[in-house]
Amino acid sequence: MPTQLRVSRPPCYAPSHRSRVGDDCAHICAVVSRICNSSRLRSSLTGALACASVGRAGACGAGTLIRAWRAPAWWTPDGDKAVRVLRISWSLPGACNRSWGATPVRQRRRRTFGIVLLAGLVLAAVVPSARASASPVEDLIRGCPSSAEVTAIDGDLSIAFESDPTAGTLVCRAADGSVDLTRFEERAYQALHVVKALRFSRPLPWTSADLYTWLVATIDGIRFRADIATSFCCDPVNVIDLLASSNSAALFTNRWMAADAPIGLDDLVALVVHEARHNNGKPHTCNGVDDQTVGELGAWGVEYYLELWEALYAGTFLTSPDVYPSYYRDQHLLKSESTYLPRICSRPTADLSLTVKTPSRNVGRVGGKVSYTFTAANAGVDAAGDVYLYSPMPIGTELVKATASQGSCSAAGGGPIACAVGPLAAGATATARVVLRVNAPSTQTAITNKESEAAFGARVTGPVRDEITTNNSASFSTPIR
Repeated sequence: MPTQLRVSRPPCYAPSHRSRVGDDCAHICAVVSRICNSSRLRSSLTGALACASVGRAGACGAGTLIRAWRAPAWWTPDGDKAVRVLRISWSLPGACNRSWGATPVRQRRRRTFGIVLLAGLVLAAVVPSARASASPVEDLIRGCPSSAEVTAIDGDLSIAFESDPTAGTLVCRAADGSVDLTRFEERAYQALHVVKALRFSRPLPWTSADLYTWLVATIDGIRFRADIATSFCCDPVNVIDLLASSNSAALFTNRWMAADAPIGLDDLVALVVHEARHNNGKPHTCNGVDDQTVGELGAWGVEYYLELWEALYAGTFLTSPDVYPSYYRDQHLLKSESTYLPRICSRPTADLSLTVKTPSRNVGRVGGKVSYTFTAANAGVDAAGDVYLYSPMPIGTELVKATASQGSCSAAGGGPIACAVGPLAAGATATARVVLRVNAPSTQTAITNKESEAAFGARVTGPVRDEITTNNSASFSTPIR
């Protein structure tokens, strides 16, 4: 069944739209042009691909269409070859000139990643990076794991590569200080190495231990297999079974996430966590494939929180080296909302929104302080539980303090500002006051929490059904004098 992406006139915001990313027609055109002009992206698509009527940026027409776009298997971390169906409606009326919307149509027993990929194309393809950033996660996985690192992981977990889609070609060698590894084996050990290195400034909701300690206490090993239809837990007891396929998301790129699509090694990490959670005695409680509530912290619930914690509480570890610094964190936040929350059957309906109040004298001075007030609101109809605020730390500033009217705020190691607001009743608001010290270089003219036109800036999020997400983000820009 094909998927269609069509630029059309009305409506501006259809009630069925689940997610919106992007600011204007030029952004949408740039994404469509990127797909049509990139042989790499085109080659990953199956079915007919029509790129007629694709205008240059700012010249979108009502006829722009990509039709029969089927989601290839590498959209999912388990390499499942079933086609994912995604219905996309792009609204570009001249008067409104904003937003695109996407509503995934999920196939039962299948993991749908299409909406996140498209959002990533908007974020990555439209606005190129202005500068390179330090990226601890990319530094960690840039080369082959050392023999000591592989030995340490093997001492904690039994790793069996019963099938290997890259068998026959070594990319790491013992003679170079690593061990003899194929590309697939290298990526598997890199994924576990990242799990071992990840540290969160706030405890994970389902364990008081760090992620790696929880993992090795939960399972005894991992089997990579090609003789199974999908990944599962467990055979034998305490050993998770992961599908090994040439379409694995981990093989799509050598990065944590690809710059032109938010898939990569992070998807393998999420899959490992998902299947390991089943071994904690957490089956799917809704229709046998989804979880009933986020509070039960089942396999989908912990994936939701893992993505959220990677966005809010991993400090600067998950910094993108090029697209824009918070690109990985934005994508983790988007995945938590658009990929994993839909796998929770019972969620309250709420309209979360975020505004930011800049200083009355909106100007910053080097060495001086500036303060901002973020206000999260819930227009209902239900109470929203476990609400969070997120904002990148503006370049050229350092945090003096961040306080919330309820809950708490932090910014670990220069990472994003994260506030755990907690429950927010229908009709209620919560505020966070953030004070920053300006230490920008003389060449910097403004401080902003929106690092790119495609970036979120600040965002409010929670485990709710929120059909109006255009009001979930806010940003500021303060000139430096």
